[in-house]
Amino acid sequence: MTIRCGWALASLAIAPLAAGCLGGGSAGSSQATLTRAEFTSRAEQICTSYTKRISSLPVPSDLAGLAQQGERAVGLEQQELKELRALNPPPEQAGQVNDMLDAIEQAIADGHDLIDAARVGQRKAVNDAVTSLRGHLETANELAKELDLGTCAITA
Repeated sequence: MTIRCGWALASLAIAPLAAGCLGGGSAGSSQATLTRAEFTSRAEQICTSYTKRISSLPVPSDLAGLAQQGERAVGLEQQELKELRALNPPPEQAGQVNDMLDAIEQAIADGHDLIDAARVGQRKAVNDAVTSLRGHLETANELAKELDLGTCAITA
């Protein structure tokens, strides 16, 4: 896998990290429980906003650039995930939303591994992180589709 291909996949994955993204309310959240339509609308607005921001990042041409752009993408993903977690989905969706968010968090961790490997020039470790990232995004995407959050799903 080329660096460009690995980064493109990583940023697409992180974008839904960014896109595989849905938010589930936490037990300590002070917001009211949303209806299914309200939750879907708000989650898709968040996902669309962050997907655009992440998609606008330049595609790196080397490992140093991958580390730099990866940091930006992961930072945006973390912000997106925080916003999504602030939403309180309806009870019938809460389990799936939490499962999706867990997969996104794992993908963010993979993004950190990818960045660390790129920073020290370890191509194999970059490729391994991309493979793991793909798996976690696949899980998040499947759940996003089941939740009718198409905007929050990406194709990798």
